[in-house]
Amino acid sequence: MTVSMPIERIVAIGGTYGPETLCAFEAQDRIVGVLSSAKQRGELRTFLEDKTVVGTSSFTWNIEKIVEQEPDIVLAYAFRFFPDYEEQLDAFGVPLVQMDFHAPAKYSKETRNLGWILNEQERAEELVNFEQQHIDRIKERVEDLEPGEKQRVYFEWYKDYQAVGSGTANHNAIVVCGGVNIFEDETGYPTIDPEAVPARDPQVIIRCCNEKDIFGYDATDTAPLEEKRDGILTRDGWADIDAITSERVYLLSTYSHSTHTSVFYSYIAKWLHPELFEDIDPVEVHSDWFEEFLGIEYKGLYAYPSYPVP
Repeated sequence: MTVSMPIERIVAIGGTYGPETLCAFEAQDRIVGVLSSAKQRGELRTFLEDKTVVGTSSFTWNIEKIVEQEPDIVLAYAFRFFPDYEEQLDAFGVPLVQMDFHAPAKYSKETRNLGWILNEQERAEELVNFEQQHIDRIKERVEDLEPGEKQRVYFEWYKDYQAVGSGTANHNAIVVCGGVNIFEDETGYPTIDPEAVPARDPQVIIRCCNEKDIFGYDATDTAPLEEKRDGILTRDGWADIDAITSERVYLLSTYSHSTHTSVFYSYIAKWLHPELFEDIDPVEVHSDWFEEFLGIEYKGLYAYPSYPVP
């Protein structure tokens, strides 16, 4: 692919990840078009409120609107192809650049590539170093755990009884943070029999949530989170599960992951091994990212309870 430089006008189609990464590069003035979902992210509101909406989802674009913005590039996800859209953009001489900033295995490479395109290599290294230092710290502290010391984890995706299996980013998060996924024998995000969870007796239960009204930068009320957590604690047939009797049940917002896996991992590691991370405050790590790369104050709700239940 040939991309003419300098890059001054960017349409960011990659969900909220593309716009957030560009804002973290302090390149928000180069953004000329985004998806409607990106404008709903509280963290990004002040950066994107005046940007033109050019699509309703990561897979539904308005090519006419995109072309009207006269972008130098369109920045989209790389985990799938968009042949029809790419062909239409080619007809107007607009390059489609695809990157996955949300994927931990690709993050360093993609961030450095974007830094090169933007001529912001130093900022790229700052972003990569932030992630690496926090993730390396987690790995170092759990690397000597014996198999019996690793916590058994049931990680539930967005729907009730939708487990996390092998081959997913969330399975990898459990492993990196010193846990054992009780459904590692499954793949993807299978719906499991509720009775299978007591049979495997997890020590920690984590439910991932994507509801914008109860989690995120604008959320302030913990009552809906307490209600959602209570619903898990009182599920039929689960009373004797280790995680239930010890009340080690936690809710984690998908927004805590975003383009900063280190934040996501910090919450999980603290829940799994509070004794190893006694000096680590995940909220502080999260706050540092906001302040250093977006220049905004931390607020909102991203994890509940934030700290391990005694």
